[in-house]
Amino acid sequence: MILDLGELGSVIKVFDQLQPQEIQIRALSKQEITYKLQILKTLWVNHINLPVTDISYTQALQYCYKKTSLAREQGTLPHQLIFRLPTEAEWEYACRAGNKGVSGLEEGNQLSGLIANINGGSPSANIGRVTAFINRNKLTPILPSNPKFSPNAWGIYDMHGNVKEWCYDFYADYPAETVLDPIGPIRGVNRVIRSGSFLRTAISARSACRESLEPSWRGSEIGFRVVLGYPLR
Repeated sequence: MILDLGELGSVIKVFDQLQPQEIQIRALSKQEITYKLQILKTLWVNHINLPVTDISYTQALQYCYKKTSLAREQGTLPHQLIFRLPTEAEWEYACRAGNKGVSGLEEGNQLSGLIANINGGSPSANIGRVTAFINRNKLTPILPSNPKFSPNAWGIYDMHGNVKEWCYDFYADYPAETVLDPIGPIRGVNRVIRSGSFLRTAISARSACRESLEPSWRGSEIGFRVVLGYPLR
């Protein structure tokens, strides 16, 4: 059995409340030490691989700027390219991975807690026919060597659920005319959010679902995804 971070926090809180004379230290066997170190190692690995949350749009931009500056100093950045947030169109294109259905996963006709970190704890919370109703109610780590969920057809992970993701664009109605690789309006108030989250149902995590938030907003289900591309404006 492995303690989760909440359990570890509870243990630490108990120790913090103890008086010095109440703490007893005893010798541990080699097996006990190995077991406890393995618990801490697992907790640490999972924790450092959780997606970033509680980050505003402005903070996400600052991260991209610093990452770009560092890469340029190191000479590792391809000519004229920068690290930035994806446009809404880029995000959906990557999410769908050629699918025209509700999701970019499998055949595109279903989305549930079985294949994404969403709130799939009831029949109405899922899209399509599913055999189990799963609501983890927490973030899942991103582990390239042992991913929790399968990627879409283009090899991109976690485009549905886990955390909502900031996009570059100001939020606005879609243009009425046909456009190619659009960018949002040059002025606006709110920014686009995509992906759904571990707290949201499949309806909110569809490829086409879009939300908007004030750029300074920070929350436990708000994160971002970085792309390497050309400057937008």
